[in-house]
Amino acid sequence: MNEGTQKEIWWLDGEPPLEDPTEEEVRGKGSRISISHLETLTPLYEAQNEDLVGAKLLETVRSERGRLEMNDEHLLKNVKASIYGTQIHSLQYFTQLFDRCASLGRIPDLSDFYATFPFKGYNYYYALTRILEIASEEYGEVTAENFWKAWRLNGHDFSPKQEGYKTISPNYIQQIWESRELEEKILKDFAKGRWDLKKELNPERKMVMNEGMLITNIDFGDRNMQLISIPDEVRIPNDWPNSPIEIIDYKTGYEFKKPDNVKLLQIF
Repeated sequence: MNEGTQKEIWWLDGEPPLEDPTEEEVRGKGSRISISHLETLTPLYEAQNEDLVGAKLLETVRSERGRLEMNDEHLLKNVKASIYGTQIHSLQYFTQLFDRCASLGRIPDLSDFYATFPFKGYNYYYALTRILEIASEEYGEVTAENFWKAWRLNGHDFSPKQEGYKTISPNYIQQIWESRELEEKILKDFAKGRWDLKKELNPERKMVMNEGMLITNIDFGDRNMQLISIPDEVRIPNDWPNSPIEIIDYKTGYEFKKPDNVKLLQIF
């Protein structure tokens, strides 16, 4: 394990803040709900339809509560899977960004970070430009892999944002995040699964956004529902609408081999 390598701390916002809609907005534009919130309601909706008396609904609520109050071993497994997913997603983002810029004869700069991650805050873009400097200082040559390595070990705040998230200590979370074994596994897994996207993602033909916020407004006749999602990748061709926009969500593991209703909802 590497220790003490997080030399600089930046506040990197996650999802963009969303204000609660007013009653007038709900009437005019529809109810607004995130995909994650809708996913949590799906088992309850199914239980209510299965048993109108409410016994099945109560059983499902207790089951969901038990799932959230998981034991330490299960919680640690989820933490490791989440860290793995976050890091390999970022390696994918950075590799594609460096590949696109390479076709223009340069490495990424601030304007590329703005265009690729359009819904992040100023501190996020500043952090990535600082990572460029750190990668140059530590590795000499700034490649996508070296940039990702510098990103892993600089600028992350491991302190819990809420009181309820202290089951696993922040120091242990940091050890998992910075683990050399994890770095080697991700690089090995990524090399096995990577495909050549240089031609497909030519910057002169397609605009690529990572973790861009989308709002899908669905008309149900008498009311609308706005679904908020933040997919991993959105590809917009220069000749749109003649060519379709592609929306891609990366998955690790076997989540979609036998998708349940919640996973089918997420695909939708």
